[in-house]
Amino acid sequence: MKLSAEETGSLLRRASAAYHTGVETLLAAACGRGGAPGAGRRRTLVAMEGHGREELFEDVDLTRTVGWFTSLYPVALSVGPEDGWDVTLPSVKEQLRAVPGRGVGFGALRYLSGGAPGEPADGRVAGACPR
Repeated sequence: MKLSAEETGSLLRRASAAYHTGVETLLAAACGRGGAPGAGRRRTLVAMEGHGREELFEDVDLTRTVGWFTSLYPVALSVGPEDGWDVTLPSVKEQLRAVPGRGVGFGALRYLSGGAPGEPADGRVAGACPR
């Protein structure tokens, strides 16, 4: 499937307004819906990336910080292949909201978990994220 720039803009404006959500949720929902049917299951593991500048602490001001703090974390999205967008988008939005700290702590926990260098102890979850 390929969308023109006009179609993409329309989709992002209309869907964002209708479901009060952002591009990240729209793309995650599309990945969840696209991955679930082919595999014959409801859950799809997606590697999410954030800018890492989430306001986690009230007394820390990152506005004058130079650099980029990318956070990369896996999310197992539960999306029914038979569900319509009216069910999928709010569901994915809530699933993403449930990720503690928008995934910022995953990288630290990944390397401090006691597993082999660069791997968590069980190796399952981090496998979704590229190195």
